[in-house]
Amino acid sequence: MSDAVMPEVTLIVHQGDVKVKTQPYVGQAIEFSGEAVEFTKSPFMLTFDVAIRNLTGLNTDQGK
Repeated sequence: MSDAVMPEVTLIVHQGDVKVKTQPYVGQAIEFSGEAVEFTKSPFMLTFDVAIRNLTGLNTDQGK
């Protein structure tokens, strides 16, 4: 979002039987589509509910 250090987005990821192989790193680019479920003005934080099939940029075993 605004920089690679200050977190501004929380993802609640529904994985089903898909496993994430490696931990995401600070500043990693992740693309997703989901539903916004919570907002905090200060400090700014936007929380999304996301199905793992609508998320790219993580190393998963999806598609095996």
